[in-house]
Amino acid sequence: MFIFSKEVFKCFHFVGVSGIGMSGLAKLLKELGFKVQGSDLQPCEQLKNMGVPVYSHHESPLEHVNAVVVSSAVKSNNPVVEKAHAKGIPVIHRSLLLQEFLRLKKSVAVCGTHGKTTTTSLLGHVLSECLFSPTIINGGVMENYTTNAVLGRGDWVVVEADESDQSFLNLKPIVSIVTNIDAEHMESYESFDNVKQSFLKFLDTPFHGVGIGCFDHDVVKDLLNQKEFPTISYGLTGGDLEADAIRFTSTGMIFNVKNHIFPKLPSFIEDMFVPLMGLHNVQNALAVMAFCMWIGIDDYRIQQAFKTFKGVKRRFNILKNSKNLVIIDDYAHHPVEIHAVIDAARRLHPDRRLVCVWEPHRYSRLSYLMDDFKSALGKADLTLVTPIYSAGEKNIHHLHQDHVIQLIVGSCYIDTVSHIQSHIQNGDVLLFMGAGHITKWAHELSKDI
Repeated sequence: MFIFSKEVFKCFHFVGVSGIGMSGLAKLLKELGFKVQGSDLQPCEQLKNMGVPVYSHHESPLEHVNAVVVSSAVKSNNPVVEKAHAKGIPVIHRSLLLQEFLRLKKSVAVCGTHGKTTTTSLLGHVLSECLFSPTIINGGVMENYTTNAVLGRGDWVVVEADESDQSFLNLKPIVSIVTNIDAEHMESYESFDNVKQSFLKFLDTPFHGVGIGCFDHDVVKDLLNQKEFPTISYGLTGGDLEADAIRFTSTGMIFNVKNHIFPKLPSFIEDMFVPLMGLHNVQNALAVMAFCMWIGIDDYRIQQAFKTFKGVKRRFNILKNSKNLVIIDDYAHHPVEIHAVIDAARRLHPDRRLVCVWEPHRYSRLSYLMDDFKSALGKADLTLVTPIYSAGEKNIHHLHQDHVIQLIVGSCYIDTVSHIQSHIQNGDVLLFMGAGHITKWAHELSKDI
């Protein structure tokens, strides 16, 4: 499967190995029989349990290392990178390593501003349940496997592609799935037109492949219409696979599907169920159906596989559910994601007060999308704002929590978990959202109350 020769590349060193994308690749290499080590500022339990040594950046030994793997977050002055250059050890981007996993298998890559982790997880799960034994490389922990990467024996590899630094263009999959395209990671792209052009290249699959995209999103729809290769569209408002009669339940979404593209399968499929909340997850399920039907899996087998999906860590995870209090933990950190999660919580608990505990993420995102955050969070009854999670960015925009508090009507600033309790009322739904440390607060509060 893997094109790197074990005689040449005997040991890989991952810089920032505790990151989800990095730890998944390290895990697969270890399972393939390569020697793996890493360095980071924090431990990685998954790799520790596999016997992978993790050092501090300054203490990392590179005596027997044949390649150093980095992400875009790793700076050129990192001590390991500098040591590797001094020793003549190749330093490769994680996307190039990921590319190797795609070269000798049939590959499907999932990308988009939102929903790619859930879609990748659900797709990998359906293929596994249908006995395809795929290799799965994901950007989040899949609850069915309690890991972010699975080494399969089958012909397919399913990967979450990272558009944040344009490295997804290195992958060249047979099948590309685009869930949506919004203004995000503008520090890497400079303009939204550049974002669209990058996704257009990502959709440029080989003649024997297919590009799959969401009909509901005008930008994705436009890109699909520009391509001459085969495409499949899906959506709530049209497309080759179209959802109909969508119903919210306490355990997930039920919907019918109009099939306008696969003549050997039913033109109308009733009562598909996916154990996930929100209209956005109906779209994610349709994306998975589009791919699975394209490779010949029938609707019944897809339906049966959907039923056993357990979701993804930090995607609408309900930590506490009682008459007095509901606590939900979610990774949402972009206004579109926040809007979708709030909508799902509202539909699940329409008669209860909704309190958002929001951790602002990245100064650049706040600066570019401040009005969108105002609109999305305005749907909550109360927003509690935590300290800004910089993700290593410098505050060149000179933003402060006060700017956020002043923008969102009725919001309050909190800087400890204990401060949350003074704002809680009996029967509240607490929605913790953010990509940084906020999940720790959610779990801590759910244990204390």
